Amino acid sequence: MGCHKLPYYQDIESLEEKAFYGKVRLEKNLKSQKITLNAYQYTLRDHLGNTRVSFGYMNQTDVFVATMESEKASEEEAEFTGIIRNGIVNHTEADHEASSPNTSAQLHGLGTAVGPSKYLSVSSGDKINMEVYAKYNPYAGANANILGSVLVSALTGTFNIANVGETQTTYQAFDGAAPGYAGTVSSSNGIPKAYISYILFNEDYTDSRFGYSSVSGQASLGFEKLTRDIEAPFDGHLYVYVVNETKTVGAEVSFDDMMIIHEQNSKSLQVVQSVDYYPFGLPITGTYYQNEGIVANRYLYQGKELRTEEDLDWYDFHARQYDPALGRFMAGDPQGQFGSPHNGMGNNPVMMVDPDGEFVFAALAIGAAIGAGTSAVVYTATALTSGNFSWGQLGKSVAFGAVSGAIGGGIGGAFANSTFAQTAGFSLLNNTASTLAGTAIMGGDITAGTIAGGIVGGLVSAGLPQFTGVNGGALANVGAELAHEAIKGGVSGTVSGGISAAVDGTDIGNGIAQGALNGAVGAATMSSLKILALGHTVKLDQKELDLIYNELGTDFSNYPSPVFRKGRFFGAGITVGRNISHHMVDDEYPMQGPKGGRGGRAYTYSGFAHELKHYQQISQNGIGRFYARLFGQYLRYGYRNSQFEADAYKFGSRMNNIFRGMYQGR
Repeated sequence: MGCHKLPYYQDIESLEEKAFYGKVRLEKNLKSQKITLNAYQYTLRDHLGNTRVSFGYMNQTDVFVATMESEKASEEEAEFTGIIRNGIVNHTEADHEASSPNTSAQLHGLGTAVGPSKYLSVSSGDKINMEVYAKYNPYAGANANILGSVLVSALTGTFNIANVGETQTTYQAFDGAAPGYAGTVSSSNGIPKAYISYILFNEDYTDSRFGYSSVSGQASLGFEKLTRDIEAPFDGHLYVYVVNETKTVGAEVSFDDMMIIHEQNSKSLQVVQSVDYYPFGLPITGTYYQNEGIVANRYLYQGKELRTEEDLDWYDFHARQYDPALGRFMAGDPQGQFGSPHNGMGNNPVMMVDPDGEFVFAALAIGAAIGAGTSAVVYTATALTSGNFSWGQLGKSVAFGAVSGAIGGGIGGAFANSTFAQTAGFSLLNNTASTLAGTAIMGGDITAGTIAGGIVGGLVSAGLPQFTGVNGGALANVGAELAHEAIKGGVSGTVSGGISAAVDGTDIGNGIAQGALNGAVGAATMSSLKILALGHTVKLDQKELDLIYNELGTDFSNYPSPVFRKGRFFGAGITVGRNISHHMVDDEYPMQGPKGGRGGRAYTYSGFAHELKHYQQISQNGIGRFYARLFGQYLRYGYRNSQFEADAYKFGSRMNNIFRGMYQGR
């Protein structure tokens, strides 16, 4: 699955699921004051670009909700004590679990004084937000409130704390603290002494803190929101509860939708969201998971943003808006690709993707096309050179490339968070070309075993050290690359040859020997072709690279390391897979900078910055999707006006200014 880092500076406002024409809204909002989270969120995407899992290394945030509805009894009673369902007024909104909510927790000093309650073990620095909605009917008469001893009995009973054994210390702490704290809560005639509250004890119950939020006259007109926050000053024990101390006749108070949010002070790796989809992109609500303490990531189906404003629930595909419930675009196809101008993904959402709302592509076919094209070129070039060209073998080489390209693209798209998986995606394409080159030069035949062995060999090759250049000039780098790739090709070829022989039913020993030879020759040949086309490898200065990576926001630590090459064409650069090639000039070359400004050096590194922007685009989109989108943009908007190129030129220009300023006066 593709892994993408999203900057995550979002607030939380409500916790609700709204039904809308049979669809369930995925936007989770908290009905509490805003909580700001500053962290990065990562997404795992499948081969179609659908976000499947979002996760992040962030403070653990737990959310506990008590709606008092019977449909949610098992879940809520596992999290809270004191849950009762005796109120006839209700604040909870209907959702897919409770379609007809109709109850609340009604408390009264003469009956049940303490209702839904929650114990939390907290650490210093933990932040806790608590809230509840409360309502009462107007009543006459002076307030009569329960005694402190009665309150202690009600609290300890709700929390299952006895004045004996292991809980005796806790009981005595409540007995010593609760009456005094309750006495600080004001009481007015006609308004019940009802509130949400907490008592925080330190670890050995020798120190405590108290806070509350009580009902006002507003609660007689409708549900009033009561809320309270605390940041724990020490490690300890937090007890959160709602209570009505008033025992005057008619002073019952109904509490509903109690919620406690506990943001822990220590960070951990957490799953934030998990999404499964119906074929046309509608999330499956039955398996959907969202950490309710964190606002939902909206970039879901094919990585497109789910627009939830005005209850739309449409995906923004840039050129058009898309309704996943209908599987149809809400505007006509600007390119007229299908008989129906509104159908989504050509009515084949399992295979097809639409990167921008205009052109539809087959996801795996993109990788297959790249593999087939690469294999055709490599086979033709090497076979003609060696005099072993055959049209039949060319056809087989194209099929071989298509299979490995589809597999490589699928692996790269499905597991982009894994450096090995991404390397495997590139390696399969490279190893296929090497195998074809070696087979063509040595006059071998492309068989089913060759294809199977080549694919397995490509996976083996991904686990071997990758060559990225050495310190030194052209001769040192050319020699080191040819030697490294020949040895690596021999190792992977040994495996390929054994697999090939086993599949074809020939002698395995001979297959291993021939595979090692073909692999070494093919890998050296492929390296020679890369050097001729893209230039020899170079080691760029780490200081400049770190500056570029800092501006990009990534050093590709979870992606295959790029291979930098000294390009052969003046003023030109190109990114082919992992290979980033750009023309290089001497430091003092008078170009793109004032005299003494090291213009040539600034030109060189800003050119590599341009290409590294493309490499970042590859890492974000997957190699197949990147090239499909890139060429689609070229066709529609021209080279310089394509979005990918415009972004790369903008980034390269910015880096050129940075480097010129850094080199000025050297």
